[in-house]
Amino acid sequence: MSEVWGYWADPIQLYLHPAERVDVQDLIKTDNEQFNKVLTVFSVLCDEISELKVTVEDNFYPALIMFGQARHGEEGEVKGGEDEVHIGRMLAFFQDISNFVNRCNAITINMIHQLASLYQSFQKLWKSTFKLVHLHPVFDALASLLEVIITIDAIVIDNPNIITSWDKYKRMMQYVRSDPPRYNVTVEKVKQFERLLVSLDQTIMSAQVFQSCIEQDFEVFSGG
Repeated sequence: MSEVWGYWADPIQLYLHPAERVDVQDLIKTDNEQFNKVLTVFSVLCDEISELKVTVEDNFYPALIMFGQARHGEEGEVKGGEDEVHIGRMLAFFQDISNFVNRCNAITINMIHQLASLYQSFQKLWKSTFKLVHLHPVFDALASLLEVIITIDAIVIDNPNIITSWDKYKRMMQYVRSDPPRYNVTVEKVKQFERLLVSLDQTIMSAQVFQSCIEQDFEVFSGG
């Protein structure tokens, strides 16, 4: 039997290969304690970036790509109000993406700080050890993280349904803002909700995720 999945015949693929879980501290053991600490930090960051990449590929990319697509056999003109309903149903999803992006930004800052701290000519560890060490996996991981961020922007740009529905939703919110009691909400709730919308509008919905990432204040430690 072939191990290749025949997707045209089998609706489900089972992945049976075991995933090995080993603590980073158990893998990095040398006589140089400072060297161990540096590699441990970078290894943990690289591991988290790998996990973030799996998360975005499994949970976010597909939903963004398919947003607004009609089900097979139901193609046709969109009824009035449907776009706003789609956004309303997906707001929690977009908030999850926003939280995901915030985490990516924090890790980007952390990674840059770690590299900047290490790659200094006055650092003893740099002179004694890392001057001749090329941390290719670390730079690859950072590039992979930036790729994730850029891909989110690219998907939003390539799917016009997202922006069209979002613009209609924002226009609808103008009516809510002008008369909150009519929609059974308080003024404070509307303001709180609009702060969320503004945050989404300035990053994800305007495809400015990458731009906002590289324009962060890298002089401030994020604690990521």
